[in-house]
Amino acid sequence: MKRIRVWCLVVLAVAASIGPATAANKLGARSAMNGLETQIKKHDWAAVGQCQAAGSAAIARVKPFLADGDEVVRLLAVDCVVAAGGDEAPRLLVGALSDKHPQVRSNAVNGLYRHVPKTLETEVLKVWDGTKDEFLKYQLPMVLGLTDNKVMVSELVKRLGVATTDESRIGLVVGLAKLGDARARTEFEQRLLAAKGEEIKNRMVEVEYLDSAWVLPMLLPVLDHTEVAVDLSSHRTVLRRRGCDLAVDEVLRQRGDKFSFKPNPGGQYTDAQVSQVRQYLAGLVES
Repeated sequence: MKRIRVWCLVVLAVAASIGPATAANKLGARSAMNGLETQIKKHDWAAVGQCQAAGSAAIARVKPFLADGDEVVRLLAVDCVVAAGGDEAPRLLVGALSDKHPQVRSNAVNGLYRHVPKTLETEVLKVWDGTKDEFLKYQLPMVLGLTDNKVMVSELVKRLGVATTDESRIGLVVGLAKLGDARARTEFEQRLLAAKGEEIKNRMVEVEYLDSAWVLPMLLPVLDHTEVAVDLSSHRTVLRRRGCDLAVDEVLRQRGDKFSFKPNPGGQYTDAQVSQVRQYLAGLVES
């Protein structure tokens, strides 16, 4: 279970080079926009940077490409919408959830984490009901959790009864937990307690999404997991991170000021460092 699908036809590294829009970017946005359509047609991911610089003004230029017959063009158009943002972005991304290509749908749902579809909850639920895409079944309830719309609690609970896979169920559970549902939080704690190995990595992604103090005491048992949860080794280096390392990462992300050491997401923590986190979490459990 991964947050982002990988599509070999597209090199997404270009997007990583895009920084925040500056005043200089915005001054040059109008001239840059002149070639935007050509860039999109040519599958040039530099268009994403142009859209970020131009902001919501780029949306009108990009929108027609969301219906293009070329799936790579549609994928690039979705990434451009995410970069441009603005009031229209959430609705366009919700529309792209019904695209026939799975990577376009995936990029659209990932974009909704940045452009939360408040006021579009009903449309998102309709997509969940109609799709057979398990990635969307997993992600969409968590997107709805970000809306903070408590009406969604009853809607997501209804869908727990019709979820046909464990992946779709856990998405509903995590979304409900974000919205404050007590039973969902209990089930999430049970799943976190039962997780081993690579499954811990998946649960910790969800812990980061939940991003709340109430989940921290649940991490205490994870500190006992010294088996490999994620292998980052390459042909040049060996780097294996344990379940306890991932738990410490999350505690430091939320409460780093409480500890004498810094995050080390590229390595393993010492026994002393894990013990320091253990003592802190034990105090939370007792309180």
